[in-house]
Amino acid sequence: MKIIDARGETCPVPVILMKKALKEAEGENIREIVDNEISRDNLEKMLRELGLSYTSFEEDGDFVVQVNRSDTDAGSLPLKNASDTVLVIESDTMGRGDDELGRILVKNFLYALTESDGLPGKIVLYNTGVRLATVNEDTAADLKKLEERGVGILVCGLCLNYFGLTEKLKAGSVSNMYAIVEAKLSAGKIINI
Repeated sequence: MKIIDARGETCPVPVILMKKALKEAEGENIREIVDNEISRDNLEKMLRELGLSYTSFEEDGDFVVQVNRSDTDAGSLPLKNASDTVLVIESDTMGRGDDELGRILVKNFLYALTESDGLPGKIVLYNTGVRLATVNEDTAADLKKLEERGVGILVCGLCLNYFGLTEKLKAGSVSNMYAIVEAKLSAGKIINI
């Protein structure tokens, strides 16, 4: 049995750890220990969506989610192809309300995307979203990883210039509004965050 100790980890790390273990532990049972109900609930939701058998219980104040694998479900993680999808990020925060929380959310979103099987074909960054590929070290590193996996990262040149960030670009390529329009028009799906 593979055991994952994810106590102290926050969203999305426990789910990502379980997903990696499911890929690597061919038919082996997996036990993950978390220290909060939200992580437990997120793990249960993912396992239900994957159609995998699991049990969940409390043990010594922690939550344990155990995947009971069989040879029939080994390697049954679905692969999502989203290459015709364009992800548009127009801000260095995610959602409305508290900006500090918004920066944490967008950072976690991009990290989770690097761990996802299904990737968009392109990511478009404009307005303050260009900061994610420049001054924000964590998100720039994640965008670089996505770029290395074949995701096109289009960064608005006008926006970079406006914010004085042109020389600080760490991921993606300088783009223009015409290319951004073309990417959006040719997309099968556009996701705005």
